[in-house]
Amino acid sequence: MSNNSSSIHNLLFGQQNFTSKAVNIPLLLIRFYFGFIIMKAGLDKLPLPDWMTEQVVSMGFPFPVFFAWVASFGEFAFGALLCLGLMTRFSGFMLAIIMGVASFGFQKVVPLWDMHIAQMFFWVFALYAFVGGGRYSLDYLILNQGAARSHFGWSMLALPVSVLLLGVGFYRELTPAPQEEEAETMEISSINVPGSFNNWDPAANAMQKVDESTYVLDVQFDQSSLIEFKFTANESWEVNLGERDQPTKGFPISGTAEMDGGNDTENIKAYIPAPGAYRIKLDATTYQYTVTATSPSTEVEDGLLTEN
Repeated sequence: MSNNSSSIHNLLFGQQNFTSKAVNIPLLLIRFYFGFIIMKAGLDKLPLPDWMTEQVVSMGFPFPVFFAWVASFGEFAFGALLCLGLMTRFSGFMLAIIMGVASFGFQKVVPLWDMHIAQMFFWVFALYAFVGGGRYSLDYLILNQGAARSHFGWSMLALPVSVLLLGVGFYRELTPAPQEEEAETMEISSINVPGSFNNWDPAANAMQKVDESTYVLDVQFDQSSLIEFKFTANESWEVNLGERDQPTKGFPISGTAEMDGGNDTENIKAYIPAPGAYRIKLDATTYQYTVTATSPSTEVEDGLLTEN
């Protein structure tokens, strides 16, 4: 192959040469897990939902329907290639771009600081863009089986696989989504408050129902800190409430949460100014919430916490 062809070949199928199983086995498992998750997420967005296009519009992209479809199809197709370990570096690079736009462009998280699932996916995909798929991948088979001619022959496997994925993507997009029957009102058995203070467990910190629509959670914090949280129903992330435009992030806080429509809401943030007892309150009808102090030794005046 010519130097240019060799460079392209290495860009698509190349990888860092790790010989240890202690490195290659985790590379395989992590690659398959994150590849499968993002592949399924992308496939679930085909046909393209309106909310995906609205997110792209909110970031100011031209041709929002086109870019929304490219992002959704890219999650599916490059996720599938990542699972196979085929064109791993290129797939990781493209997925890192998609997740980078989602985390730093749409969610506006601070790199390496804010906790957000899109940022976690970004760094995982960036890693594979750099190191490749490891020994247990089709890329390794392509690069290390036989002579250069065999390399070229194996690499041609990428063409039919890519055409197949493109065909699946277009088929899903052109197939009307099944009409769902009108959903019955969901019965709420519990409302919980997963957050940075309980390892984001959707079943942790169950709120107490005090009247027909009001739920409260009394929680003790041992130190001042910035906390983040959401509200979940029935101990599951399937239905959760977050913020899209939180008005304040100090203390005390109040606002109106919004129903999450596919990881499109942010965590609610509150600054806990001193150790003590606090109350998180939610109206399950209006989604209005508050975070206030309940310790007898503290009172709040003009938004500032003072010790008595």
